[in-house]
This record gives sequence, C-alpha cells and structure tokens, in this order.
Amino acid sequence: MKISLALVLGLVLSLNIHAQLTPTPVNIPMTDGKFLAGDLYLPNATDTFSTIFVFTPYGKFWVPLQGLPFGVGYDITQSNYAFLVVDWRCRFASVSACALGSDDGEDGYDVIEWV
Repeated sequence: MKISLALVLGLVLSLNIHAQLTPTPVNIPMTDGKFLAGDLYLPNATDTFSTIFVFTPYGKFWVPLQGLPFGVGYDITQSNYAFLVVDWRCRFASVSACALGSDDGEDGYDVIEWV
C-alpha cells in the first residue's frame, strides 16, 4: 500500500512539474529610473497577441495563472494571450525600487507603456 501510494504521489508531482512554464524574468523601467521585477509568460505563437497584466503586492511567484475567468489561463502555451505578472514597489522582487512618494497608479501606467 505504501509503495503504490508513493508511486502515485511521484507520478502526480512529476505531471505538475512538467505542466509548469518557465517565465522570462523582466525588469521594467519606471519614469523615476527604478525598475520593477516581472515575469513574462509567452504562448507558443508567432503572431501578435494581447497581454494580461497582473500587478500584485503578494509576490509574482504566488499568482496562479491557471483558473482565470473564461478559461483564459487553462493552457498558457496554447493561449492567445501573453501574461505579465509584476511585483509592486517595495514588495518581493521589486524591493529595490522603493521610493518616497511613489504611486502604484503611475507605476501601472509605466508598465502598460512598456508592454
């Protein structure tokens, strides 16, 4: 029983690891000269495509792309969308971008202009 449970668990874990994508890390310049850290997920397509932008204070590593509304993130490799997940200033991978008087709205504008 323990051996079969271990085999099933190993199979499930290997399938999950295989299904995960490796993002392209990007540094996005802000108008004040600082950079925000982001992860860019691209579909397996050569055409142009729209980008779904997620701006999070909770860490870009913890944003689930699968399960987005309307099945958008069901299979990112076959999607018609790119996904960009960016950490807020002073948070997680963007901690070096701390600045007094910064505004998340202005940062969001800068990220969209970069896209």
